[in-house]
Amino acid sequence: MRLLFAQASVGNVHEISTKVGRNDEAEVYVEWQGGQRRTHSRVKWYGKAKSEYRLTRFGKDFPFLTPDSVGDLLVLIPESHHDFKAFVLDTEADIEEIQAALGVEVTGFWAAYRNRQPQVETEDQCVERHFRKFVEHLEEFPSGQAFSKQTQDALLECLKDFARVSADKTLMRCVDAEYKLFRMAERQICQSQIVRVFKDVDAPDLAATAIVAALARAG
Repeated sequence: MRLLFAQASVGNVHEISTKVGRNDEAEVYVEWQGGQRRTHSRVKWYGKAKSEYRLTRFGKDFPFLTPDSVGDLLVLIPESHHDFKAFVLDTEADIEEIQAALGVEVTGFWAAYRNRQPQVETEDQCVERHFRKFVEHLEEFPSGQAFSKQTQDALLECLKDFARVSADKTLMRCVDAEYKLFRMAERQICQSQIVRVFKDVDAPDLAATAIVAALARAG
């Protein structure tokens, strides 16, 4: 089941901890399908191993935990720290309608809407946004140190578990991301020259500039 999290107010949805390295939980009441059912449920924060929330305790004969609900959309709306409204949408028409009304798109398994502003961004999209901001005004290649710092800053901000993964995985992720950042910078810096390549730019010189920058970043 996919999730659309619609938060109408500022601040934390509930009062439980979201600290890495510890678990926490809080009891909540959930009204389903406009009052057809009310459950005394529990929000759990798993911070020791997964850094994720779970909503549990639905009671007996809960109708939405069946194979028929696979692919449905759960719309979860917190009204206070302990009171939620929930709607399960099971038709593509209803799912498309609510996404269009809120201006969001459920990418993968979830999306969020807060204060009338869509909050839909994957970790990769977050990294790319930081990279685009870094390269948008570049006119010449930065130093290798600048590439490395920007890569690390973006990964630390966008990847929730980045600081906890092994050194080998951290190194590989940094290398891959920094190469992507370099290619974005390369396109940004060279594109204006490529447009003029038949006017006043020597193509071999342009290629040589890119190669020298790549060697400088690597070395």
